[in-house]
Amino acid sequence: MIYAGSIKEMDTSVIYPSCNNEEHRDDILRGVFQLLVRDYGARPFGRVRVYPATSCQQVHDAHPTLGSGYYWISTDGEEPVETYCDFLNYYFC
Repeated sequence: MIYAGSIKEMDTSVIYPSCNNEEHRDDILRGVFQLLVRDYGARPFGRVRVYPATSCQQVHDAHPTLGSGYYWISTDGEEPVETYCDFLNYYFC
């Protein structure tokens, strides 16, 4: 839960865009995750396209309790791609 101080400090132009398209949705997600990182140390690496991880290892390091599955990975600044990470057998991309 985000405490009241965070809500007051939000840039509402990012959270409430004037148009509903993919670019604005990404801006909203970035704004929300920036607050989570700032206020709670949350690391969304790999869980959403706008915050891709650089490897499955980074996803596992940031979220050691997550199970195997598809995560957003972007290497060398490339466009993020949903990639399967097998954490059960410790097979990292």
